[in-house]
Amino acid sequence: MEFGLFKNKNIYIALTYKCNAECQKCLTRHHINRESEISPRMIDVICAKLSDANYQGMVSVGSGEPILYPYLEHFIEEILSMNDNVHLRLLTNGQAFTTDLPVVCYDRRCKWGVTMDGFVQTDLIGLQEHVSIEAVKKNIISVVESYGSDFLYLNFTLNNQNYRSLIDYCKFALSLNISEIYVTELKIYEGYNTALSKYRLCRNEDVYETLRYCKQLLSDNGISSPSFNIDSLPRKNKCYFANRA
Repeated sequence: MEFGLFKNKNIYIALTYKCNAECQKCLTRHHINRESEISPRMIDVICAKLSDANYQGMVSVGSGEPILYPYLEHFIEEILSMNDNVHLRLLTNGQAFTTDLPVVCYDRRCKWGVTMDGFVQTDLIGLQEHVSIEAVKKNIISVVESYGSDFLYLNFTLNNQNYRSLIDYCKFALSLNISEIYVTELKIYEGYNTALSKYRLCRNEDVYETLRYCKQLLSDNGISSPSFNIDSLPRKNKCYFANRA
């Protein structure tokens, strides 16, 4: 049985819309379905269709905080049991990313990404009030000490308030032998909350010099990270509710 959709090599699934971060930039927390999640039966249906299609590729999990999903262990077990060529990529804010998760969560076919909106607590003021950045860093260190770093990547959401912390973020990742290190620019829905506009990244020499320094620092440690290129930060720091002419 062949499903055209599953010819793709990367399928995205939102297991839950629940989250513990309360990011000011996020619309999901205001959504009518913000407490909804996929049922265990739906997991079985999805996995059966993927298996029937002999799907071999990546299954990316995001939207809400996946660790809050009560059937996460069942989901991971079902996905990984299909065949050896299926991999998972899960994005977390890191608050609940501890060594207490079910063992299957640390399977080497699970790639966890921790997204960080800053490296010190003051970086999060006005943006992510419900996250303790120190707790997140401690969780990352603990997981790496127990399970290694090869199944982990970090992403730094760059904005006008936190870009000076980018160097320490890179040094932190290097100290833990994390070789997948990314930076993405904060994007804000146009017309959603004008108070957030001040956080949009200013393109000035100080920002460019910080990016150049970090790129060289990573390169000196044998890490190529194109996302640190100045040209890789296009002027796309706005999102829209609908397409506009």
